[in-house]
Amino acid sequence: MSNCIPSQVGLRAINLIRKVFFAFTFTCCVCFGLQGQEQNAAKPDRTTIALELKNRRVLSLPITDKRHIIAHNMCTILGKGSADLAFMKRDHYDRSGPTKSLGGYIQFLPYIDYREGSPAGVKSQEEVAEIEIKAAIACGLTGFQFYYPFGDDGLIDGYCNRIKLLINAAKKLKADFKFTLCFANANHKLSEKEKIGRWANRTSQLIKNTPAEYWLKSPDGRHVFFTWMADGLADEIDGSWSVMKDASKIKYAALAYENLSKAIGVKAAWVYFFLKLTDKDDPEYEEEMLSYFPAVWGWCQLDYRYHKGNIYDKFAKLASERNRTYTQTATIDFYSSKSYDRTKTWDLIFKTKRALDLGIENQFKHYMELELTKSFRQSLERGIKRESGIINIVTWNDFAEGHHLAPEANHNFAFAMILNYYKHLWANPDYKPEKEKAAVFFKKYRSDTKPQFSFELHNEGMLPQTASDYIEVVTILKESATVWINNKFAGNVKAGIDSARIPTEPGAVNFVVKRGDKEVLTLTATESITDKPYRTDRLTYGYSTEEEAYVSRIFGKDRRTIIPSREY
Repeated sequence: MSNCIPSQVGLRAINLIRKVFFAFTFTCCVCFGLQGQEQNAAKPDRTTIALELKNRRVLSLPITDKRHIIAHNMCTILGKGSADLAFMKRDHYDRSGPTKSLGGYIQFLPYIDYREGSPAGVKSQEEVAEIEIKAAIACGLTGFQFYYPFGDDGLIDGYCNRIKLLINAAKKLKADFKFTLCFANANHKLSEKEKIGRWANRTSQLIKNTPAEYWLKSPDGRHVFFTWMADGLADEIDGSWSVMKDASKIKYAALAYENLSKAIGVKAAWVYFFLKLTDKDDPEYEEEMLSYFPAVWGWCQLDYRYHKGNIYDKFAKLASERNRTYTQTATIDFYSSKSYDRTKTWDLIFKTKRALDLGIENQFKHYMELELTKSFRQSLERGIKRESGIINIVTWNDFAEGHHLAPEANHNFAFAMILNYYKHLWANPDYKPEKEKAAVFFKKYRSDTKPQFSFELHNEGMLPQTASDYIEVVTILKESATVWINNKFAGNVKAGIDSARIPTEPGAVNFVVKRGDKEVLTLTATESITDKPYRTDRLTYGYSTEEEAYVSRIFGKDRRTIIPSREY
């Protein structure tokens, strides 16, 4: 036999080996196939992953063990490279300037303004940042939360550069001041993964390149981040407004923010933006927010309206019962220098040419009646009672919407005087003022008076504009006293903070605080009230007995940018 031909025994052996091999191969294929199926089955989908975030123990941990008064900071609004917006141009305040056909397009004039053309001339970004930190501390703030929108690389880089300047200024000044980010406006066509990649890369570098001790953190070391209309970051959410219509989508927002914090490389406690446009309860919406976030904050939509039984009070109580943090928000004023096309909804006008081409008759502005300082004081009192740990101020420097605390020709330092009192009272319920002070507040004309250049106003609140047809004096006193406004008895005021008022009347504005026949405080405002207003302007004018002290502390001898309103 040839060596190439196997014997019968050999053939049987070969066949046996073949059977064993094929059996083994089949078994392995089945096993690995089943294992792959098990792996695929075990891999959860996004809904399952999101649901696992619900009511985690970490959500009930406190986000702060200190008291903070933090203002929303628009960040790049007056910085180098800021957008060339019609409602931010200083020369548009001049009613005989380039927007004279509109009566002058804006009604505010910031004091911390060192852009080209400002009275004090140009300063370096570093110098301006230091002045801003000094001013914020003087006005009663302990921190900023920066408006931090999603956008292209250049836009995010601009925000990061400005934020770094302010953090470095705080470090140079050795200021006890905290910073955080308010992630905003993520409604873009990119995928969640793409948006997170762009946002996280720059945020990570920002955090690494700034002193860790200046970032706002929870007692267990989580970064405290805020959100504002940013739920569109999640692939499942087509726009931030949609969660109000379908609260079940909130879990996807929580997942997107969790993915973002992981990509940044930090653990985060997210303070979720609570938007309510009606005063009706929405149990599902409220339940979902408190199930996925450790803290919430609102933009004062209902606190603006000043009415009892406020839904925010109910929600704050519910949050407390769930071991969540409801952070109180207080707003200062609300009259917009921004204008909108009357023929469209929320069509903001960005360019001067468009505003001029439309003409004043085809535009409107937003306004919210806050009854001078009443809503602001009420909101601060709520925040103190709740002991939430954070009071949000809307805003530091959104001048174009009129709710700015930063010093400016209309508000001056009058609202800062009020905030500082409540700050002391929050720290010590038995606080007694060391120095007596007072401020006067009023609109520049009655609400039933039509200006020569008149924009249509959309009043967003429940109160009519007539609620501010008063001259109001707010006092901070050691003992009770009487208040006289324009030589008229306005009322008795108690020790601590109180107010008195008389109906609006044209002419110069002055007040005297008396004890018996003795004058304790007296002031004449630089602005007057008119019955022939030139242009629409519903900003609240305020001026206090403490103006000089604030100006000296922040600006020293350089008073060139300090130009209080003297329009009438």
